Amino acid sequence: MNKKKIIVNIITILLLSLLTIFYLKKASILSIQTLLSIKIEHYIIVLLWVYFCYFFISFCEKLVYSTFCIYPLKSAIKTTLLGALGSAVSPLKSAHFPLKVYAQSNSGLALNQTLTGITKCQIIFSLTSIIVYAILSIVFAILGIKETIQGITFPLFLTTTIGFATNLFVFVFLLVLSKNQRLQKSTLLCGYYLLKVFKKGLKREEFISKKSQRLLLFNEQTKAIFSNIKSIILPSILYAFYMIISALSPYICYLTITQNTFNFISCINFYLLSLSAIYLTNIIPVPGGCVVAEYVFSVVFSSLLGDNLSQILLLWRVCTYYLPVIINFIIFLISSLKIKIKPIKT
Repeated sequence: MNKKKIIVNIITILLLSLLTIFYLKKASILSIQTLLSIKIEHYIIVLLWVYFCYFFISFCEKLVYSTFCIYPLKSAIKTTLLGALGSAVSPLKSAHFPLKVYAQSNSGLALNQTLTGITKCQIIFSLTSIIVYAILSIVFAILGIKETIQGITFPLFLTTTIGFATNLFVFVFLLVLSKNQRLQKSTLLCGYYLLKVFKKGLKREEFISKKSQRLLLFNEQTKAIFSNIKSIILPSILYAFYMIISALSPYICYLTITQNTFNFISCINFYLLSLSAIYLTNIIPVPGGCVVAEYVFSVVFSSLLGDNLSQILLLWRVCTYYLPVIINFIIFLISSLKIKIKPIKT
């Protein structure tokens, strides 16, 4: 990500944040009374949950990388935080990749190790998601849990079914693409001409070569994983747990504000509605989902949260986006300064 893109993204986020404030005030969600009613300890509790999730996914990735290289947990956590920063300040979900490469190269990993690790994680986490969403869809369909949003009642197992179908399609598509050279060539060519509209200096040979290498690596690592299933059991189990806890930040905000005790059915409702909110937010590619995330949250959770909507929405958004962006950016700056002032060995 070059400096020009960084500046454009920062300006975009600032403008969208102002638009978010305008929307929240217009919808009577943001007010001085609401802000004052949220205590410092509320922010601390939710922020600790967010960073616990960061730590958890870092540990999952460390286990995967450790199967083929030395990868300390400290490096894994730093990589996760910088990757989260990349995704937060760009409309592209893949924006985490450059900062992950940057973090891992500073940790001593070679580029081929980084690419292998990212690919192995992608395969393992995709396979885990397919299995978990399939199981949850069956369980929730049997339970018959329904929710009403804006007067429309629908079965909530549809949210996990969308997750199952999406992950299955992407994995199968990449697998077929990595094996079928003719389909790969035509698909990459279409991808090149599509991206060239947004990236004028994009070179066709370089683009196709890089993507072909990634697909080759995907094919190789898929074979390696299926030939040694035992090696991915623990990372898969832990990632399945991460899939649940990472989507429960709205529920943590709810418990923090209302001081209610944990309730299993309520937790399931929040989890499924959180998935719905994530899907809807990701439809529109804007940095950090600014404006879109707040609007979707207010619509999806309005019937469930009632009078607590304003407090929980603000607490959730500040702790899951704005504060992590600031904290992770500070970590990025400190990391960059350490590299620049590192003494040269003579």
